[in-house]
Amino acid sequence: MIKLSFIDLEYTQSLNACLKSDLLNEYDLAIKPFLEAYFNPHSCVQVSTSGSTGEPKLIELDKEKMVASAKATLDYFNLKKGDTVLLSLPTKFIAGKMIWVRSIVGELNVLVSKPTSNPIKSLDKKVEFAAMTPHQVGVCLDENPEKFDLIDQLIIGGGAVSESLLVRIQKLTTKCYATYGMTETITHVAVKKLNGTDQSACYEAVGQTTFEVGAQGNLIINAPHLSHKKIETNDIVRLINSRQFEWLGRLDFVINSGGVKLFPEQIESKLENIINNRFFVWKEKDELLGEKAVLVIEGTSTYLPDLSKVLDKIERPKLTYRADEFIYTENGKLDRKASYLKALKT
Repeated sequence: MIKLSFIDLEYTQSLNACLKSDLLNEYDLAIKPFLEAYFNPHSCVQVSTSGSTGEPKLIELDKEKMVASAKATLDYFNLKKGDTVLLSLPTKFIAGKMIWVRSIVGELNVLVSKPTSNPIKSLDKKVEFAAMTPHQVGVCLDENPEKFDLIDQLIIGGGAVSESLLVRIQKLTTKCYATYGMTETITHVAVKKLNGTDQSACYEAVGQTTFEVGAQGNLIINAPHLSHKKIETNDIVRLINSRQFEWLGRLDFVINSGGVKLFPEQIESKLENIINNRFFVWKEKDELLGEKAVLVIEGTSTYLPDLSKVLDKIERPKLTYRADEFIYTENGKLDRKASYLKALKT
């Protein structure tokens, strides 16, 4: 790990030294190009979307909006000048980029780790803030659970936090939060406390953000500090009020089975304690029901537990497919459609 300081003039010296050397390249090849782009006179930065719901694409983000997003996060998590944040996500994507922007805006220290499955293996300093994917958190809990004592606050994004992972983080002193957001919202616009006495089932808005729902029950984001227009999403939610919502699932994943809307993510949360391999629920056309749920499991084992123990009849997948290995997007998210099509050919 290397440490960069963004306090007063000290950061300029350490940053320039790193940019002139190949030191940062040993951790992440995208760091130097992003910092050079951020500090150049242009008003925007090009960012690649994740590709989790479609083909990745390049979009331009206004630097002033990135600063506004950073300030909202700094305020929400009460991060102060001189605090240390851990960078353990790829700088190529928005989550990693915004760690840098928050550090620059808040005059923080950045502890740079390689974006591996276990980015805290060599952590030996206290950090006030860190961000990881659910997969990273799981691996870190397996290999170095004691290291979490060095992390005050942790945001977990880039994928759903499973029920089993949720149980494991209850033992941590680290304050853990799930995040909701996307590249277009310049990372998270809402967070949900996952452990402690103030654990919540609802996401709470960050910054000036407010929420409403569209005709299909999908979330609409109004974040004037980030965008001059409302952002309509494909996420189905239960709106609590203009600042809170409960996430139910993806609109494009919803299965309309005999007039009943099934959310694959909710079915998966019920199955994860009885299926050992990685899996997901997908949909197929059905002459009688319109659509039906199907189960896709990674691996070649033919064993299948009794799903009726945890699922109602209407929820139970009608078919089961297997793929030797699932397909993931470049930033590590499961590509459900591609993995399903692969399983069909197996």
